[in-house]
Amino acid sequence: MNSKLIFDPIHGYIELPEICIKVIDTHYFQQLRYKKQLGATYYVFPGATHNRFEHSIGTCHLAGLLIKQLRTNQPELNISDKDIILIMLAGLLHDIGHGPMSHLFDDHVLDITTPEKHHEFRSGLIIDNIFKENSYELTSQDVEQIKKYIDPSSHDTGYLYEIIANKRNNLDVDKFDYIMRDTKNIGLSYTIDCSRLLMQARVIENEICYPEKLIYTIYDLFGVRYRLHHEIYTHPGVQQIEFMYADALKAASDYFKINDSVYDMNKFIKYNDTIFNTIEFSENEELERSREIINNIRKRKLYKFVGYFHKKINIKYDEQNILNFSDKLEKNDLIVTNLNIGYTGNDGNPVDDVSFYKLTNLHKKFKLKKERISELLPEKFNEKITRVFCKNLNKLTEVQSAFDKFIKYHNLYEIV
Repeated sequence: MNSKLIFDPIHGYIELPEICIKVIDTHYFQQLRYKKQLGATYYVFPGATHNRFEHSIGTCHLAGLLIKQLRTNQPELNISDKDIILIMLAGLLHDIGHGPMSHLFDDHVLDITTPEKHHEFRSGLIIDNIFKENSYELTSQDVEQIKKYIDPSSHDTGYLYEIIANKRNNLDVDKFDYIMRDTKNIGLSYTIDCSRLLMQARVIENEICYPEKLIYTIYDLFGVRYRLHHEIYTHPGVQQIEFMYADALKAASDYFKINDSVYDMNKFIKYNDTIFNTIEFSENEELERSREIINNIRKRKLYKFVGYFHKKINIKYDEQNILNFSDKLEKNDLIVTNLNIGYTGNDGNPVDDVSFYKLTNLHKKFKLKKERISELLPEKFNEKITRVFCKNLNKLTEVQSAFDKFIKYHNLYEIV
């Protein structure tokens, strides 16, 4: 099998099989060069200019390392060359369905409720196109398997489905790569080392398990993920700009037929982060509002962060909650956003769902409750935060006043 060496700034020299190189050379994959991994984050953290392109290659590499290690250490798993190829292709293609500004596109731009709203589903549609145009000696069953590794359903169980998108406990190579890559590019002093997790992962009863002594490494990984989401990805300055980009895209949606594009992947892949340059330098009257928003971003005339509060109860707040305290405001004057930030997207302790083994007994798995590990671990692993932003800067004082009244009325602890 022919292969090619690629130098990656995170993982060093990595070797990819010929089929992965051929997929990388398709126009479907090349468009990932023009999609920022962290959307508008680079406006606040200038180092965050890396793209989905290199993250996808890194995830492919780590997927290959993990499954090859499992085959070497556990030949009884009967992992085939085909299994390795399909897992690596899943790692390579897992993010190919992202739109402009990545998650922002799904969450704040698309005005649809069909499955195409989610980038994982669109990844599957693009994968179909890639392998219809270039079979690469894969069967239709192989292609379906790649898609299942990327977005496993509740019926897709077993260790092979835990490598790319681990829905059991969120420990997967996608997360390993983006944490290492994001911390490195942003220039943060903290990061993770996933090498021991990859080297010592072991399949027991069809589940990927880890040595008991790596418990703190796993807690550190989830802790770094929390810090990234809290301090970087959802930084108020980043969100100000992301909401403006979202509004710019929504204002241009009819012109570009953005909502319709997600049903035709040949049209969809034309929309990447360069769409904002197209809008900025266009003289088309239909794009005037969108162009105005982008020009305001360039001039740092940004939406203003008004304040936030930690929710005491699990209520989804919206703009109307603030509008109730002012008769001078309209819904479009402000944005209320609800965040779930934690070790994972769930409320519980993620390590409760991780299985471990002892080096003296490689065939028995068990769980580790945090009470057995340390008394210093947190009691909660997720926080719910509501933030308010002012879009209409002419009404900033009124928005701030309404927000303060809302906070006082509900006796919510708030810090501006």
